[in-house]
Amino acid sequence: MLCSARLRRLVIRALLGGVALIVAMAVVGPGFAQAAKPGVSPSAKACQKGGFSKLGTLSGATFKNTGDCVAYAAAGGVLYPLPSPPPPPSPPPGGSAANIAAGSDHSCALHASGTISCWGQNDFGQLGNGTTTDSSTPVPVTGISDATQITAGADHSCALHASGTISCWGANYYGELGNGTTTNSSTPVSVSGISDATQITAGAGHSCALHAAGTISCWGANYHGQLGDGTTTSSSTPVSVTGISDATQITAGGLYSCALHAAGTISCWGYNSTGQLGDGTTTDSSTPVSVSGISDATQITAGAGHSCALHAAGTISCWGANGHGQLGNGTTTDSSTPVSVTAISDATQITADANHSCALHAAGTISCWGNNGSGQLGNGTTASSSPPVSVSGISDATQITVGFNHSCALHAAGTISCWGYNYHGQLGDGTTTSSSTPVSVTGFP
Repeated sequence: MLCSARLRRLVIRALLGGVALIVAMAVVGPGFAQAAKPGVSPSAKACQKGGFSKLGTLSGATFKNTGDCVAYAAAGGVLYPLPSPPPPPSPPPGGSAANIAAGSDHSCALHASGTISCWGQNDFGQLGNGTTTDSSTPVPVTGISDATQITAGADHSCALHASGTISCWGANYYGELGNGTTTNSSTPVSVSGISDATQITAGAGHSCALHAAGTISCWGANYHGQLGDGTTTSSSTPVSVTGISDATQITAGGLYSCALHAAGTISCWGYNSTGQLGDGTTTDSSTPVSVSGISDATQITAGAGHSCALHAAGTISCWGANGHGQLGNGTTTDSSTPVSVTAISDATQITADANHSCALHAAGTISCWGNNGSGQLGNGTTASSSPPVSVSGISDATQITVGFNHSCALHAAGTISCWGYNYHGQLGDGTTTSSSTPVSVTGFP
């Protein structure tokens, strides 16, 4: 008999939301272990003041409202605490963007928190996340939380730290990471011997730093004199650029470098096959030479084989290679001295890479010119243009950057848009589909 076995089973059926629940409660005598987990008192009071949402049955069934919970408890049902809900998903790494940089086929963003995210091609570890796997969405760079500026070269990236030191990661065949080796690294390594940097820039296989005193150091490939030390010997640690002590900005191009001086003049050094040094010749120089006819520059930028300067009046001059119209003067003729970009008088920032250039206007709009085979001019076409064309749909940009065949803009809200070539995911929208109009980079609020 059930009574002689000292076991009595009480079956309670409660219809909650149309589902029949069977609750078994065991009365256990000596020699038996209690199978059910401890529950709270079967009191209707536990259901009050929203308590029903934190309680359920032994099977984990929940209550729709206070009334269902009270009815269940009044019928003798034992109430059990529900498991805590899972934590909300992690926010995007670092929050809104404060600075952006584009390399050949990858892009990076500096977050307001001092952390960095990168996306796109990663075969040399240029995304800095400890892997060599491409990513079409931003991934956090390992171990950096105090960056103040970022730069991206062909296949490597660098960060300037608040302390004035520098870290670099990615390709290192020529010593462009600056750590005394030629070993690639998929995580940041420290550049040797620099603790007073105020700005950094990265080129195809070399990098440079501006020091607080106005001097410049460069490291990496030097076959054309792009390190500026009077030799053509590559160096995996920083070497001093000859004869400059008043620089206010630096930029590294494909195989050459340039510096803006406090007086508004410009010097360049390195490869000069298309006149990108701007001195009226096509002769390489391993020491700085003066760009002809400019004395009012406020910003400079260097591409693969052409350079540009922003003037105090908001106009722009460019020089060097022009096969795709990247000088912006309405022709496709190279020039070894500066020529004026057509119809721009309100520029506040300029950027250049392989065969195209872009300008940010005071109103927050953007114009681009040059090669457009992948839609990198952002005007909804793939037709190259020597005069500038407007980038579609952007009116709140605060910074621009261009890679080999793609371009990106930082918006006032801290979001990012990119356009152009996207084979490696360098547009950051979670796809590998190229776009001739701007698309939003994933994960920026």
